[in-house]
Amino acid sequence: MLYTAIAVVVIMAYPILYRLSSDTITVTVKSKERAIKGHGKEARGKYMIYCKEEVLECTDSWTFMKFNSSDQYAKLCKDKKYRVFVAGWRIPFMSMYRNVIRVVEGDTRSAEQKLADKMSEKYQGAKDVQKRSPDEVFRDIKEMIRTLAK
Repeated sequence: MLYTAIAVVVIMAYPILYRLSSDTITVTVKSKERAIKGHGKEARGKYMIYCKEEVLECTDSWTFMKFNSSDQYAKLCKDKKYRVFVAGWRIPFMSMYRNVIRVVEGDTRSAEQKLADKMSEKYQGAKDVQKRSPDEVFRDIKEMIRTLAK
């Protein structure tokens, strides 16, 4: 009876703890592969993502109602930086890795940094800004913000 109670508590606590372990991190993908264990009907596969920072896996997750692992995995390209939403734990002796729940592709700079970079591309120096009227500069800034919001 005691073992049954412990098993019930563990089974009920796991999804809660799994969700609480979630985090958004920035990673640089170095390589990726599909790992398969077993043969025939017992074969189980998962997508492995080798990053500069850590190794991740990309598998479906009932806890997060995520059933598009192949799509998430396909978004990743070698030597690119991504922000990814992950859950789980790295437990080496069990070969467990944090699971990629969602990939946010591309640029990890803040909106302010993107705007500053756009401005420096547009205006090569203070003299360029001085050549334009305040209305032109303001119009350019509004256009850049609109572009970044997309």
